[in-house]
Formats: sequence, structure tokens, C-alpha cells
Amino acid sequence: MAEAPLYNKNKIRVTRSLLEAQGGRYPVRNISKIKLDKKGEKGGISYNSVFATFLAILIAFGVSQPIVALIAFLAFFFAAVDPSTQPQPVFDLKIILSPNNEELTLSPEDGDDLKALQKALEDAIDSTYHARDIKIISGSLK
Repeated sequence: MAEAPLYNKNKIRVTRSLLEAQGGRYPVRNISKIKLDKKGEKGGISYNSVFATFLAILIAFGVSQPIVALIAFLAFFFAAVDPSTQPQPVFDLKIILSPNNEELTLSPEDGDDLKALQKALEDAIDSTYHARDIKIISGSLK
């Protein structure tokens, strides 16, 4: 009878004894370190919107319409302070496997999947006999 998966998304599967990812099968007992690694940011205001805003302001002043320039500036300002347009960090989950210190890097689709994957790995590790020997280095997903 197969073990029930703790995590099973995006071609990554974690059970209490096995991690299946990137075409390989890795025993949980061989995981020696888990680390969240920030690889960059996504989102934010694009250069195109900055350029379009300043172009609209220049055109508005060129045709003597300062109110249009003010509206363009306010629209850009409110877009810049809107939390949904702020850059969001993007993380990878790096897993170090013993005995050869092989590194496995997993990049789930989004932060929620990353949290669920990390929790599943921690739960699987906790269920093994070597839980006291592992280093889990957590990072912030905020």
C-alpha cells in the first residue's frame, strides 16, 4: 500500500519517507538541510507605465492643460503606493542531501505552494529518526 502524500503539486511529491522531484526519488532520511533562498522579485510598476505617465504629463503641459498633467501624476502616484503593484519576493527551496551534499533546488509556482512544500518536508523529517540532526533554515515569505 502506497503512503499518503503530504504534498503533491507541480510534479513534486512528499511522503513521510520519500521526496519525488525533478525526476528523482530522494529518501527523507537523506535530507540534511532545507533553506529558503530569495532569487529575486516579481511585479512592481513597469518602465512602460513610468514612461507613459511622464509622456502624458509632457503632452498635457505642451497643450497648456495642467489639470490633465495633475491627473496623470496622481494616477501614477496612487499606482506606485498600491500594495498590489509593489514587487513581491520570489523564493526557491534548496534541499541539501547527504551523504554527497547534493543540492536540489525546487521552485514551486507561488509562495503558498512553497509554504505548503516546506511544511510537508518538515513534517516528513519530524516523523523520521534523524529529526534532531537536520538544519532547517527558514526565511520570510513576506
